[in-house]
Amino acid sequence: SFCSARPPCAARISASYPSTGILMLTADETQVAVKTALRAGAREYLSKLTEMDRVATAILDVAARRDARAPDRGTGFIWSFYGTKGGAGTTTLAINTAVALARLRHKVLLVDLDLLHGDCGFYLDMPQRRSGGRLLAELEELEAVDAEKVELAVRRWQPGAGEGLELWLLESPGALVAQGPRTEANLTLLLEFLASLYDYVIVDLPPGRLLEPAAVPVLDLSERLFLVHN
Repeated sequence: SFCSARPPCAARISASYPSTGILMLTADETQVAVKTALRAGAREYLSKLTEMDRVATAILDVAARRDARAPDRGTGFIWSFYGTKGGAGTTTLAINTAVALARLRHKVLLVDLDLLHGDCGFYLDMPQRRSGGRLLAELEELEAVDAEKVELAVRRWQPGAGEGLELWLLESPGALVAQGPRTEANLTLLLEFLASLYDYVIVDLPPGRLLEPAAVPVLDLSERLFLVHN
């Protein structure tokens, strides 16, 4: 893959997709730039000014040296939906988006962050179980999160025989949840981990103030925020 001289970008690619070979092509030939790029994960570093004739050879060399068997961690996209008023409009759009992405063969997680009145499961016609409620209800005390804990908390949507969609739901606890100084940090930890497991994390935010502890991390991490006019 070509990548301009953006070490943070290269570092993220290397961490998330270690099987990808990175070739830096830039006009910056300083020793500091070269070392920074190589530390960030670039396999080769070429100058636009003096080495353009080596590009084809360098691509083949980088491809030969990459570890194609390295497991990719992945970086899921977080999309959040917010409406100022209560009602089904925002939730419906969040659910429809999640279903559409799943039908495009993406692995999708729908997070019902309306902790008190969440009803994503109801609109998906899923039997009430609140399996994910405990994970969201204990945000303030959350010490660590791992794949096993997430697997126990989420439920897969089964719309009909033969569809086999990868759409999962992390339900609202449907109860008052204590939110304190650790809520934001722990929710950030949880969302970042979820983004490593799924292609898309769709968050149905509760109506009301966007500066609540349970909403701020979502806004910070969201690639897209959909504001719904109810």
